[in-house]
Formats: sequence, C-alpha cells, structure tokens
Amino acid sequence: MNPTPPMISSLPIIGNMAEFSRNKIAMIERGYQEHGEIFAFRLLGQNYAMLLGPEHAETVFKMTDKELSIREASSFLEPVLGEIGILGGFDRYMEERKIVAPLLGGRYMKAHVEAMVTETNLWIDQAGQSGQFDINEFCQHITMYVAARALLGKEFRNLLGEEFVSLFHDLANGIDPILPANLPLPRFRKRDQARKKLDVLLGDLIDERQANPDKHDDFLQYIINAELPDGGHFDKQRIISLILLLVFAGFDTTSGHLAWAIVYLLEHPDFLEMVKQEVELVYETTDELELNHLRSMPHLGYVMMEVERYRPAVQVLMRTVKEDVEIGGYRIPAGWSIMISPEFSHKLERVFSQPNQFDPERFNEERCEHAQHPNTLTGFGGGLHKCWGMKFANNEMAIILAKLFHEYDMKLDKEAESIWISGMMRPDVKIGYQQRKLIPNS
Repeated sequence: MNPTPPMISSLPIIGNMAEFSRNKIAMIERGYQEHGEIFAFRLLGQNYAMLLGPEHAETVFKMTDKELSIREASSFLEPVLGEIGILGGFDRYMEERKIVAPLLGGRYMKAHVEAMVTETNLWIDQAGQSGQFDINEFCQHITMYVAARALLGKEFRNLLGEEFVSLFHDLANGIDPILPANLPLPRFRKRDQARKKLDVLLGDLIDERQANPDKHDDFLQYIINAELPDGGHFDKQRIISLILLLVFAGFDTTSGHLAWAIVYLLEHPDFLEMVKQEVELVYETTDELELNHLRSMPHLGYVMMEVERYRPAVQVLMRTVKEDVEIGGYRIPAGWSIMISPEFSHKLERVFSQPNQFDPERFNEERCEHAQHPNTLTGFGGGLHKCWGMKFANNEMAIILAKLFHEYDMKLDKEAESIWISGMMRPDVKIGYQQRKLIPNS
C-alpha cells in the first residue's frame, strides 16, 4: 500500500491553522521546499493533501464529481448562495450550466459589451476631467453595476443604490472556508441578515418579471422563461440564488482582477504604452468600442491572462475525498481534503519562465508559455466546473481598461501594497487621473 503524503510540521490541536490563515502561500512554499509538489498538512484536526502543478490540477479536475466532491468542499458558500451551482448537486449543476453558460457569451456577448461600455461611460461622465479614486472602491462599483445592467436589466440597475452594494459587502465578508458557518460571529450574523434582505429585493424583481413576461427581453427574462428538462421552470428561490452567484462573481472575482490589472499596467509603463497604442489605433476608426474591436487589441488579452496567472482571485481550490485515491505515488484516504493552489502553481519555474515577474508577453504568439499543458492557468478553475463567465469577465476588464486609458492619464499615489478584502488579496492604493487631450476622429 502506498504511503500518505508527507506531513509538514504543525502545532498540537490547531495544526497549521495559524500559519495557513496568516499566509497561505508562505505555508505552501514551506511544504514545497520540504517535500516537493505533493505534501500534507492539518487544519483543526482535518488532513489536507496539497497538489501542485498543472498535471495534478488536471487529475483533480478529472476526479471531481467521482472520487472527489466539490459540493462538500464548497459547503461554506451555502449560507451566501444557497443550493445553487456546485452546491445543488451534480445533476442540478449541469442543468443550470446548460441554460446559463450560453447566455454569458456567444451571440449574447454583444449586448453584454454594450452594458460594459455604458457603465464605463457613466463613471467617466461622473468622474470629470481629473481627480483621484480608491482602486477597490472603483473596481467593485463598476463591476457591480455592469453585472446589474447586463444580468438584471437597466430598470433594476437604475434603482440600484448603496444598500445593494453594502449588502454584497456583508455577504462577501461572511465567507470562511475553514470555520463552521453557524458560529455566532458578528460577520456571520451580518452575512445572514444581508442574504435575507437581498432575497426580498430580488424576489420583488422576479415577481414583477413573472407578472409581465412579455415586457422584457434580456438575460434575467431568459432565465425566468427557461424550460427545464421536466417542462417546468426555475422557482423563485433558485433564480435568486443564480442571480447572487453571477453578480457575486463579478463583484468579487472580476473586481479583484481588474484592480490588479490597472496597478500592474501603471507599474509597467513600457507594456502600458503598447496597450495604449493598440487602443488608439482602434479609436482612429470608431467613436465607441464594440465587441469586434477586442480582437484588435491582443495585448489587452495578454494582460488578462497574466493577471490570472500572477494574481488569481483564489489562492486555493478544494475538494473532499470520497474514496481512497492514488495520486503521484501517494494514497490519499477517504475523509481527507485535497487542495490545489492556482497562485503557487502559476509561479513554478518549470512551468513559466521568470515566474515572479509580471510579463504579459509570455502569452504572445511567439512564446505562448501557457500552451504546454491544458491546466497551466487555473485561476478560473477547470474541467466541468470552470467558471461560466470567464469570457464575460475578461471582456469586461478589457473594455474598462481600454476606455480608462483612452480617456485618462493615470498614476499611483504610492507603491501598491496588498491587503485582504472579502477573502481576497487586493491592492491598497489610490489612482490619480487627468483627462488626456484627444484629437477628434476626422
């Protein structure tokens, strides 16, 4: 019988909990230096196997929904999202994926891009010629409003107030993958109160839509009208949970990626200049960005990929082991949990050259470093559970970046530091902006 993965040293009872909570990546680095790409650790009496590298990520994705459970490993999200997506079981997940995923891309993307352009224009109109903004407040604001306009309709977006944004903050702050979700902590109580209020706000919206099914022709109405295999429709609670899942992804994940993209471009002026040149070439032929213009700005695409590599939204992804598995010469017993780390695996020297440098050019057609394995990039997950809205998110970030750098010269007020916000590492910095002198198209 193969041995279990080698265990890194830990404290009695709490195991590696303090070290893991303080700095996950530093703990993973210690395990990697001591044991290589497979090792084990303990959190509050639970055993975890850490699997690093694209090959092990592929194994985990293939075993998911079979020997490995993503539903159990993600149960900490249930108080926030309800029994939706991966939390509703495999059959329900596939049912939702078949209906929802196509609506986030394909022939619907043109309308989504129009929503992205509209919201960025509204922000620019309000921002004026010069000023300063907090990077995280800006990114959370604009991605929230894009999600609201694209997914819930312009009427609901126009009614959107600070209460809605504040409620999402409370939801996000109530996420904890380790602590029991029912602990009587203040942030958990605020999470539950926020969810109840959002149920009312979104429930009223759905009631109005269901009472007037022919009044709207947009993403939300498609979801409400969608026919399930049994001939029925999504019930109201399931629609609410779907909305929360999709808006939350924009508010949390996309806003974080966007914030880092702005910071890293400002910190790398040579690459920023290449991006600006592409953007201005597009604006020589148009007064406004459209979906087809994104193909003419490949360096923006490289930025999206490098931000996903260098600063992915989640540092670790987790699965619960349902039955013993053999991986990499080790036996991982049922009852253990498995983690992979996109952030650490993205910085393995055997996978990417000079991995600790921000270098979007690694994704150009000549170098194409990501092509060596299907799972070199796992910032949006992988396998059947890869993020439905990855293209939506990348297009959104590209549109916002292109319009901002076309409109403004920007600079950081200081060297960006990293802080935790809503369970994610984000840059702590303010951005000064000054409107550029633009030459009108002739």
